[in-house]
Amino acid sequence: MMALALILISFGLFSGIMAGLLGIGGGIVFLPLAKLYFLDYLGYDVSFVKILIATSSAIIIVNSSSSLYRHLKFKNIQFKLWPYLFFPTLIGTQIGGYFTKIATPSSLKYILSVLLLLSAIKMLFFKQKEAKIGEMSKRNKILLLIAVFVISIFASMLGIGGGAFMVPVLFMLSGLSFKKVAGTAPMFKFFVSVSSTILYLMSTTSITPISGHIQIGYVDVTIWFYTAIGGMIGAQLGAILLNKIPTKVAKNIFVILLFISAYKML
Repeated sequence: MMALALILISFGLFSGIMAGLLGIGGGIVFLPLAKLYFLDYLGYDVSFVKILIATSSAIIIVNSSSSLYRHLKFKNIQFKLWPYLFFPTLIGTQIGGYFTKIATPSSLKYILSVLLLLSAIKMLFFKQKEAKIGEMSKRNKILLLIAVFVISIFASMLGIGGGAFMVPVLFMLSGLSFKKVAGTAPMFKFFVSVSSTILYLMSTTSITPISGHIQIGYVDVTIWFYTAIGGMIGAQLGAILLNKIPTKVAKNIFVILLFISAYKML
């Protein structure tokens, strides 16, 4: 158990750093690592992917909360965007959670891989000039509402928090700098992860828990606990790093991470 705890804490630490640095939920880092360890190395059945997805959503609550706290101190959060990030999420996460329960585990892996790849390509080639938040057009506000709704469905379904997709969308539609986007995206991740986790905790599953682990619904509480410890620390470190490295470097790290995660989920 001690070895597992150390491994999960390290997973959480790394995913938390990426979450704080890049505005992502950490799920795109945690899930490929967890898949490699539990499915490829330990040989758990592919159905265990659903447990990892639900647990990842619970972990992101901690990561996003920690990121928000640190970004608040650095004044990177644009609170004026909260209505656009909150209300569409309430419906989208419920739809996504339902699809997780009925979809095949293999299809969930492939969907996540494709979406990560598309997001990386879009972020790589898109160029944007910074503008004031007040200048966001009515068209962009409508597009943002639609995008948040769609992304929240996939975020809930795949346990990734949605930051990997929300960051490019905010970057394109809000006119904010990458640092402001990375500081604001955790609001969306928090809304998605809380709503999704409540749904997963209240659901019943026939997937057998790991021996010695506490499992509530689809959420493995033991995996969540150790990973969240590392994630809480990592998110603080990532947010600090964001304000110490050039924006272009942070953006390039984000794109590279998306490509790697897309490959590892296959």
